[in-house]
Parts: sequence; structure tokens; C-alpha cells
Amino acid sequence: AQIETIFQMVPVGIIVVDKSGAVQQINDQFLEICPENTGIKIGQPLSTSQQGYEDSCWNTIRQTLSSKKTIRDRYIVCSNNSNKNRHLVLSNYLLNNDEGQFDGVMAVIRDVSHIKTMESRIREQYSFKDFIGKNDKMLEIYQLSKQLADIDTTVLITGESGTGKELFAKYIHEKS
Repeated sequence: AQIETIFQMVPVGIIVVDKSGAVQQINDQFLEICPENTGIKIGQPLSTSQQGYEDSCWNTIRQTLSSKKTIRDRYIVCSNNSNKNRHLVLSNYLLNNDEGQFDGVMAVIRDVSHIKTMESRIREQYSFKDFIGKNDKMLEIYQLSKQLADIDTTVLITGESGTGKELFAKYIHEKS
């Protein structure tokens, strides 16, 4: 009973399938992260509804079942019924029976959408909308900064105090 409580309380989604792909256990967090899957029943084979998506959770579990290789931290973007993308990180672990033979897969899924949202907000802070200069020389520097962001090189930015060197450095760093 204690292990079942732990299984339901961990802040990640967990689904366990046997070597044939039939669901053996699933926690509430998995269903919360993937509400489209609320119809899953213990003993039921994996859903085929997402087969068209190469990086779907189901296909990743199927891949682990067939290859018998652990997959760690695979980034997946899923869209739900409201067309809102969820950013997920999935890890699949091999399960062995008492004799050490392959017996199934445990998939652990984390919703990292909030991290993606924070990343987007930070990236927005370092865009050219923060720069106010509009003369030809400044436009040339903006263009050069965009080009430098795509090149793996060291950049030295010089200029007088208060001219925005740090903003350019942060912009180039964020875009590279």
C-alpha cells in the first residue's frame, strides 16, 4: 500500500507496460499530463491513436519495447484538444523479472511547459525591440549582430560607457 501511495504522489507521470505492450500500471499524474489518455485501462494494449507521430510518447515506448534500450530525456512536443502545445521530457526504463529477463518498460514523463514559457519570456527580453537607435549606422550594427549570432566565434564589443554594449552582447549570446 505504501508503494502505491508513492507511485500516485510523485510529481511525474508514470506508465508501466509489459513486454507485449499491455498497460500494467498508470498513475494519476500521467493522466493529468496527457488528458487524452483517460480511457486507458489496465491490461489494455498501448493506444494506436498517435501512431502517426514519430516522437509521441506511445511510439517512444514501442521503440523501447522493440529495441530493449533505455531512452533518457527525450524532448517531445504534444498538442492537446485545445491546440495548446505541451513540452514533455520522456524517459523509458527497462524492467526485468526476478530471473533478470526483460519484462517490460516503465515510462516517466515530465511536463516542462512552464520552463519553455519562462525561456520564451527571457528570450523576448533580449530582442532588438530594446534598441532605440534608428540611424543607418545602428541599423548596420543590428544586422551585423544578427549575422554574428549564427557564427561560432568570439566577439569583442568596444565603445563608450552607456552605449548598449551589454545589450548587444546578451542579444548575440541568446540568439547563438
